[in-house]
Amino acid sequence: MKALAVETLATPRRALDQGRAAKDLNQALRRGGTPGARTLLKLIGTFHRALYRWSDGRLGGQLRGGPVLLLTTTGRTTGRERTWPLSYLSLDAEVVLIASAHGSPSQPAWYRNLRAHPFVRVQQGGTIQTMISRVAQGTERARLWERVVAQYPVADAYQRNAGRELPVVLLRPLDEEGEFERSRLAV
Repeated sequence: MKALAVETLATPRRALDQGRAAKDLNQALRRGGTPGARTLLKLIGTFHRALYRWSDGRLGGQLRGGPVLLLTTTGRTTGRERTWPLSYLSLDAEVVLIASAHGSPSQPAWYRNLRAHPFVRVQQGGTIQTMISRVAQGTERARLWERVVAQYPVADAYQRNAGRELPVVLLRPLDEEGEFERSRLAV
């Protein structure tokens, strides 16, 4: 009987410890993953960018059936260039991005960078151009969000999990003089 009592007490404690471990793991993933996972993701991202650049987007230019571009921003604190492969929605000459961070409660670094420095470089396949970014608001955001969710249904799940409104970012090309194309100003 004494052995049974010890086992009974040990089992809830073990379950409690496992529950804490699962909770700690979930919190680590929400903060960007464990150090090993972050390192692995950085290596994969580095390989993806190199492959994309080398092949002009023929390799690494598709993800889950949608197109991928390389977005280069200027670091808001370091001033260094940072490049991310991102899925996007093409809208005539404009590009639509969602700052989802896979449903994380915090904004992705690329979004925080372009808010500080709105001029970005975009590589779509073999074409590289300088663009200016802005965040869509109100009815424009709602209209674009519907189009994004139609192409990427996972965006809706990201929105629910994030606990924040996911920003919809529009990138517009600049002309040769570094100005907006006047015909593109009307949305």
